[in-house]
Amino acid sequence: MKILKRLWPVVLMIVAYVGVAFLSSVVSVSMRNRDMFLLLIIVSLGALALFIRIGNRYRIELFNLKTLTWKTVGLSIGIFFLSRFGMTFLIDILPQETFKNQDSIEQMFRMSNVWWAFIAIVIVGPIIEEVFFRRVLIMYLFEEYAWVGLILSTVLFSLAHGATTLTEFVVYGYMGLIFGITYMLTKSLECAILVHMLNNVLSFSVMAGWIR
Repeated sequence: MKILKRLWPVVLMIVAYVGVAFLSSVVSVSMRNRDMFLLLIIVSLGALALFIRIGNRYRIELFNLKTLTWKTVGLSIGIFFLSRFGMTFLIDILPQETFKNQDSIEQMFRMSNVWWAFIAIVIVGPIIEEVFFRRVLIMYLFEEYAWVGLILSTVLFSLAHGATTLTEFVVYGYMGLIFGITYMLTKSLECAILVHMLNNVLSFSVMAGWIR
C-alpha cells in the first residue's frame, strides 16, 4: 500500500524532532538557560534542517515559492479573516475555560526576551508545524486520500497543542482545519504558513499588550 511505503520518512521526521528536542533540553539544563523560546527556536531550526535532509533523501519537496501568487495569497488572507468570525462564534458557544497550552506560553513569555518569543511563535513555529502537519501528512503520506490526511492532521494538531478538554480540542482543531483547508485550496504550503503566521501574530500582539 502506498501509504505504508511512505510512512518511513514520516517516522524519521518524528524521531528527528524528538531527538533534537531532547538534546537541546539537556544542553539547556546544563547551561541553566531560562529563555525557553530561544531553546524552542534552536529545536525547531534543527528539526527543520533534518526535515529538509530527509525530504531530499526521499524526494519530498517541502517548499515551492512559485505557488505564492496574487491569487493564492489573496485567497489565503480572505480565509484568515473569514476564519476569525468562526473562531469568535466557537468561543461564544463553547464552555469558557483556561487553555493550559496558552498558560504555559504566557508563563514562558514573562521569562523570555520579547523578540525571541516573537520569532518562535510567529515565524519558526508556523513553519515547522505546517511542514509536518500539512505538507508531510496531507500531501505526502495521504496524497491520494487528502481529506483523510486533513482529518488526521487536524486531530493530531489539536493533540500536539495539549488539548484535553472539549473546548481546547475544538478550538485547536478548528485552527488546524483552517490551515489544512488553506493548503488544500491553494496547493501552497507557503500560503498555509502565511495564514498560520497571521493567526499567531494576532495572538502574540494580544499577549504582548500591543493590541487590546
